[in-house]
Amino acid sequence: MARLSTFQSAKTLLRCLAALFMAALLAGCTVKTDSISQASVTQWQNGKLQGEVKPLSPVATAQFDAWLTDHRWGWLPVHGTFLPALTISLTHTDGTVSTANLRKDSLVIGDYQLRLADAEYEYLRNLLSSPENR
Repeated sequence: MARLSTFQSAKTLLRCLAALFMAALLAGCTVKTDSISQASVTQWQNGKLQGEVKPLSPVATAQFDAWLTDHRWGWLPVHGTFLPALTISLTHTDGTVSTANLRKDSLVIGDYQLRLADAEYEYLRNLLSSPENR
């Protein structure tokens, strides 16, 4: 009977450790940024700047901030470097500045990227490129 009890305790301990490990992995797959107070967009093509830096309107900035809040999960570490495509300079409410790079298949922020479905890419592209949102 003592062996069965020891076995059950070890089994329970392993389950708890596995759950903690999975929780730690999931925590590493999120990106949390402070709220965005201002943003500007720069268009690039083949690594060359196209046009000038254009500020986003407060409405577009708030919509992008809300989109990021809704998409905190599923981010993966970036492996390699990417040419800029549509670069978004973000000024956060805490005063920090970060940069996002919107590419056809992903959004890269810092050392993390989020794969995008075509519809998500189109939504963000329209939001960030639309003249009325600037």
